[in-house]
Amino acid sequence: IIPVSSGIVVAMIATFGVDAVAGFGVAMRIEPIFLIPFYALSAVSSPFFGQNSGSGQFNRLYEARRVISRFCLGFGLALAITLILIAKPLTGLFSQSESIQLVAVHYLWIVAISYGAYGLVMSMNAAFNGMGKPFPGVVISTCRVIVVFLPLAFAGRYLMGLEGLFAATLLSNLLMGLVAYGWLGRRIRAAEVDSRH
Repeated sequence: IIPVSSGIVVAMIATFGVDAVAGFGVAMRIEPIFLIPFYALSAVSSPFFGQNSGSGQFNRLYEARRVISRFCLGFGLALAITLILIAKPLTGLFSQSESIQLVAVHYLWIVAISYGAYGLVMSMNAAFNGMGKPFPGVVISTCRVIVVFLPLAFAGRYLMGLEGLFAATLLSNLLMGLVAYGWLGRRIRAAEVDSRH
């Protein structure tokens, strides 16, 4: 799903010129480095939710959901502030072109605001997998990159240009992070009710 969506996005960015594609490429090299803690958290979430779901420790699942959410939002806020401060010199390590740097900086400034919500999506999806319920994660991931993001990307490009495309990523992350958080809560409650019967 993600490569198809990325291919469409690059094609849309290409209409703004070679420097726009290069700037987006720079941002795509930087972004995963800052997301490493979220990848690690999602890797831990799956076995934790699996073990505690299997043993009926639902109070631990509720607490884990709260802790994960606080970490993602708190660390995500810290990341956003950090990138606002260092995006310009950081992108300068990859290119001296002012126009390329500008695209990369704008991407990092806009999208970084939603990194916490994206971390939430990753961790909640891993939690669903751990509980033996992968379907919600598939739906959430599909909606994030296709059902929600692509329409917003087309609308954002039309209304705001390149920054509108980046804003679409921000909005889809925020929306699906909220959906993932709520859906996991309902899944835990359903599992708790099932365990009593």
